[in-house]
Amino acid sequence: MRRVGWRRPSAGFLLIVATLAATAGLVAWGLATPELHRAGDLRARLEREAATVPTAAELAAVARVLDAHPEWATTIAAGRPFAVLEASGSGCVRFETSHLMVPPSTGDVRLALVCRDAPGLGVTLSPPGAPEVIARCGPGPVLLTIPGARDARLIPVRRSPGPNYGDERTCPVFLAPLPEDTGEVDLDGEPAGEGGDGPEKD
Repeated sequence: MRRVGWRRPSAGFLLIVATLAATAGLVAWGLATPELHRAGDLRARLEREAATVPTAAELAAVARVLDAHPEWATTIAAGRPFAVLEASGSGCVRFETSHLMVPPSTGDVRLALVCRDAPGLGVTLSPPGAPEVIARCGPGPVLLTIPGARDARLIPVRRSPGPNYGDERTCPVFLAPLPEDTGEVDLDGEPAGEGGDGPEKD
């Protein structure tokens, strides 16, 4: 019987095998990337003025992080009862749909709708398992309340149609904590205790 001789694989064949192995490794790395890392990348992206609306996949990653690591919401909120995912520093409702990150809470969560020259602009909060909270911009801050929950939550916030806003200088609508809930600033942006009217109840 004739013995089949062994031939060294060609360079082209080896290149194909190496390419397929690298592709498989990249896919495996992507699947293994921690959701916490992906959520952190999203927050870094949103810090840019020209950031686009978060994708459904990005929001799903954040939701999974909040389920697995509720302390992440507490860290981002930095002592406040909530933070706006898309603008955690200022609370600007940048996009037509933005999101509140709310840490676990045993009591109701209070927040104020604060507007700049945007009379009649509407905002709707949709807490899971609770009635929607609807408010409109007025001459002063409007007090809103959403029920607390034992789990960290990502709550959609929809505002009236309009442009996306890059930063707080151009943003006309904010969701802010009450001064007594933070001890930092009042609703008019002045240090707590230096005057300013209280919020109006919706």
